Amino acid sequence: MNAALENLRVLDLSSGISGAYGTRLMAGWGAEVIKIEQPGIGDTARHIGPFGKEISGQENSALFAYLNTNKKSITLNIATKTGVHIFKELLNDADVVIENFQPGKMAEFGLDYEVLEKLNPGIILTSVTWFGQNGPYAGYQADGMVAYAMGGQMYVCGWAERAPLNSGASIAEYFGGLYGFIGTMTALQYREKFGEGQQVDVAIFECMAGSHQFTLTWPAYSGVMLERPGWPGSRAPLSFYRCADGYVNLRLQGIEMGLLAQLFSMPELAGDARFTDYAARNKHIGELETIVAENIIKLKKQEVFRQAGEWRQLCGYVATPEDLLKDPQYQARDFWVDIEHQSIGKLKYPGAPVKISETSWQSHRAPRLGEHNAAIYEQRLGYTKDDIVRLRELSII
Repeated sequence: MNAALENLRVLDLSSGISGAYGTRLMAGWGAEVIKIEQPGIGDTARHIGPFGKEISGQENSALFAYLNTNKKSITLNIATKTGVHIFKELLNDADVVIENFQPGKMAEFGLDYEVLEKLNPGIILTSVTWFGQNGPYAGYQADGMVAYAMGGQMYVCGWAERAPLNSGASIAEYFGGLYGFIGTMTALQYREKFGEGQQVDVAIFECMAGSHQFTLTWPAYSGVMLERPGWPGSRAPLSFYRCADGYVNLRLQGIEMGLLAQLFSMPELAGDARFTDYAARNKHIGELETIVAENIIKLKKQEVFRQAGEWRQLCGYVATPEDLLKDPQYQARDFWVDIEHQSIGKLKYPGAPVKISETSWQSHRAPRLGEHNAAIYEQRLGYTKDDIVRLRELSII
C-alpha cells in the first residue's frame, strides 16, 4: 500500500504534546516530518518521564518516543540570526510549518506568517496555542486542566455535591494536536484547489468547547441546564461499580432486568415491580444501585462485560494497561505495534488511529536528538562538514 502523505514535507517547531501529536499523525501516514529542536536540550517532552530503564535522559523519555515516531530530528537555534537564515533555507521546499509558541513569538524570531508567505507562497503555518492568536487571553499561560475547565467539559464531570473533576492524562493537548492535523489537511486541500497557503490558528480551549454539546446546545434546545453528573434526573449513566478485579459501567435506567437476574442468579429481579418501568425504576434507583453494588463485587469485570454484550446492553469495563494489550478487539484489528527503540527497548505503541484501506501506516522509532543533522544540512542544504562543526561550536545547531 502507498503512504497517503509521502510527498508532504513538514517542519515541526513544536515542543511538548499539542503540536507533536498532530505531526505524529502526518508522519504515520507518510509525511516527512523534520523535528527542529533546541541544540543540547531538545523538545521539552524529552525531559518528561517515565524514562526507559528508569534512567532520565534525552533519549529515554517514553512520552517523546511515543509522540515522535517516524520523524527526523535536527537541532537548530532559531533565536539566532544564522538559525533564522537556515530555517528559511529549509522553508524553500516545505509544505507545512507547525509551531506552538506563545502568540507573537514567531514574529520575534522574524518568522511570522507574513514573512514565511513571501518566501514560500504555498506554505501552511499551523499555530497551536491555548487561547489562539488574538483576543484578551491570547498571551495567558494555561495547561490541560485550564482548557478542560474553560472549554465547558469539566462543568458536567463529577458529582453535584463535590468539586468538578478533571479528565485523565492530557486530553486537551491531544485534542489540540488532532484539530491542528485536521486544520492543516483542510488548508492543504484548499491549496490544492486554489494555489494559496494560509495560517491555521488552533485554540485548544475552543477545541474543547466545540467537542461537546452539554453546556450550550443542550440547554438551548431542551431548556434544561445540565449540571454534574451531566444528565437530567439520573445518576445512572455515570454509575461505575466495583467488580472482583476492577470496575464496570452499567446504565441502570435502561438496563434489561433479565440481565441482572442472570448475572446475580436472582430470578426474582426480572419481575420486581420496583424496577419494571422507567418511572418506577427512577423512584427506586437507589435501591437498585445497592443491589447491583452488593452483587457485582463477586463477578469479574470481563464476565459482566461479555454477558452485557450478549444482552445488547451498554457496558464498558475500566481497562488497565494489561487489559488494553490483551483485549481481543484490539488484537483482531492489529492496533498495537512493536517498535524497537535503541534506549528504551522494544515497546508496544498505538498504531493507526484510523484504518484506511489503501493507505499504509508507518511504525518507526522516534529519532535521537539531532540524528538527521548530516542528512539535512549536508546532503539537502549543501553545508560542508566544517560548516557543521562551526555551527555546532556556535550553538546554532
